[in-house]
Amino acid sequence: MDTTPNQALSALQNHVEAATPVADVAHRLMAYGFADDLIGPLAEAHRTGPRPRSISAADFHDWILTALTEAQGSGRQVFNDDRALERSRTGSLSAYYRRLAGQPPALSRALLRDVTARLRELWPDDAPPMNPAPACFDAFRLVVLDGKKVKRAGKRAKPLRGFAGSLLAAKALVATEVETGLAIAMSTALDGETNDVPLTADLMPQLHALIGDAVLYLADRQFGNKTVFDQLAEREGDAYVVRVGKVFTFTPDADHPHNQGDSVEGRCPEDRPYRDEIGTLGQGKSAIRVRRIFLDRGGKDDVVLVTNLTDAGAYPAAALLELYRCRWGIENVFQDVTETFGLEKLIGSTPEAALFQLSLCLSIYNMHQVMRAHVAVAGAAADGLGSIRDVSGPGLHLRLVRELHTWLVMLGGLPVPESPEAGLGDRLAAMGRGVWGPHLRAKRDRKGYVRPAKREFKVHGGHTSAERLRRLPEAELEKARRTGRLRAAVLKKER
Repeated sequence: MDTTPNQALSALQNHVEAATPVADVAHRLMAYGFADDLIGPLAEAHRTGPRPRSISAADFHDWILTALTEAQGSGRQVFNDDRALERSRTGSLSAYYRRLAGQPPALSRALLRDVTARLRELWPDDAPPMNPAPACFDAFRLVVLDGKKVKRAGKRAKPLRGFAGSLLAAKALVATEVETGLAIAMSTALDGETNDVPLTADLMPQLHALIGDAVLYLADRQFGNKTVFDQLAEREGDAYVVRVGKVFTFTPDADHPHNQGDSVEGRCPEDRPYRDEIGTLGQGKSAIRVRRIFLDRGGKDDVVLVTNLTDAGAYPAAALLELYRCRWGIENVFQDVTETFGLEKLIGSTPEAALFQLSLCLSIYNMHQVMRAHVAVAGAAADGLGSIRDVSGPGLHLRLVRELHTWLVMLGGLPVPESPEAGLGDRLAAMGRGVWGPHLRAKRDRKGYVRPAKREFKVHGGHTSAERLRRLPEAELEKARRTGRLRAAVLKKER
């Protein structure tokens, strides 16, 4: 029986999809997360000016996947794609840059919030946590707050030309979940030098609308401010654990029963002493009643935590110290977003474009995190993984990129599925079971390992041969390093 070209292409596409489950799931997730029924209303609701500068779901699909597989983050190469220019209103490269430069910050915030809420629906119920927290905090949704400066602003805009050094493109305050590692919302500022504190007021209404349960916020010393404390605990049932500096005056309440019990002093699991007291932080109008936990680290960067969780029986000091360590997870998110998902190279040269790219990169990270969670479910069932962190994020990303290249070679493009949501949950679960293996297990943390200090030795004359260095005896090589006469030692050896 003869087959038509369309039937042959369909059979090939089905074969490629079956052989590349990570790429298949990724482009379906992308089409589902950035669907027209979500992107269209968002773009229309946040449109500014008389001329609409809308962005379609197909635009997102092309920009992200083509940048991952072909352009290595180059906006010019992505926008030069014939398919992209056909959809451009003017058919020119500059049209896409104008679209990117003109996206309002409100759209960037709404894009991250709404796309993440849609992806959150696909999170597996039996997934292990991203950052395991003590069980006494199970009644809370744990959220970390931290600021992200978008660096390396492009100097293509006329006012920025001719300036040396790196420029800050914009600033965002990002909220991530401890259990899932997802970035769920952000507040923004066009000025990259903006402090995190004034951005908190804009972020809290978004979090209150997203999360109906009680929230426990984790934040670092930047948020040690009475105004921020009041905002974090504004909604009944919400709590906070914030690190503060030593400059704050703390006056213990001598009459409080907690300060007279045996729980005032103790030792954390690392066998460091701590002091747990209830009292007044600050003075005058800025004074606030809190519980303070002081962890003595020998005078070197001591840890001072304040919280409104005053019940020491329900929330022991050791558990609060352990919980605060989960705050570091947001730094890993920022590192992945910058290095792996393309924020290191900014496409636009305006603050609005930088915030739009940050929102897009955070959304891509969240998509990747959903896939990683399903792989972790398979790993937990097969090998007893206890955390999503045990699944190598770079390893899964490398497989994704390789499989996307297979799509480009075999099919000549990345076709968007007509109904990406159909059976997507089952596809995610099957993908996790199919790709999990020891090669995706993340490297264990080497506790107690101290990275040796990096030493660089100048080669006088600018350069020398690696082979000549290899010929030098170790004693002469070490002496040349100490004296700084490395090239002289090489030439002497040759003579």
